[in-house]
Amino acid sequence: MPRAAEHHARAVQRLRLARDIGDAGTLRGALREPRLCEPAAKFLGELRDAESAPALLQLLGAADAGVRAAAAQALGEIGAAEATPALVALLEDPAARVRRSAASALAAAGEVGAADAIRAAAERDSRLRRRGYRRALRALETRGDPHTARPGG
Repeated sequence: MPRAAEHHARAVQRLRLARDIGDAGTLRGALREPRLCEPAAKFLGELRDAESAPALLQLLGAADAGVRAAAAQALGEIGAAEATPALVALLEDPAARVRRSAASALAAAGEVGAADAIRAAAERDSRLRRRGYRRALRALETRGDPHTARPGG
C-alpha cells in the first residue's frame, strides 16, 4: 500500500475509534480535513451529534459528491430541522448519490412536509434510481401523515 494510502487508512481508523468511544470533538475537528470529512461526517451522524449540524450544513456545498452525500445523511440521522431547506435543495443536485442521500435524510429526520419535494425528485430522476425515493416516502408514510401516502404507490 502506498504511503499516502496507509496514512489515510490509519487516520480513518483513528476516526472509527473516536466514534466507538463517543469522541465527537475529534470527529468535528476532522471535518476541516478534506480527505477525512466524508468518514467524519458519517461517524458524526452515527453518533447523532447535534453540535456538528452547523459544520455539516456547510459541507452540503462541498465540491465532492461523497462529502455532500455523507453530510446530508448525517444531518438526517441527527434530525437537524434547520437542515431541511438545504436538504430539499439537494434533491436537485447533479449527483444521483447526493439526491438519494438527501431524500433518505429528509425521511430519517421525519420531515413529512418534504414528501412532495421527494416525490417530484423521483419523477425527475431515472426509473432505475427511483427505488431510494420510494423507500424514503415509505419511511415518511410510517410516521402517519396522510399527505405522504399516495394511492397505489
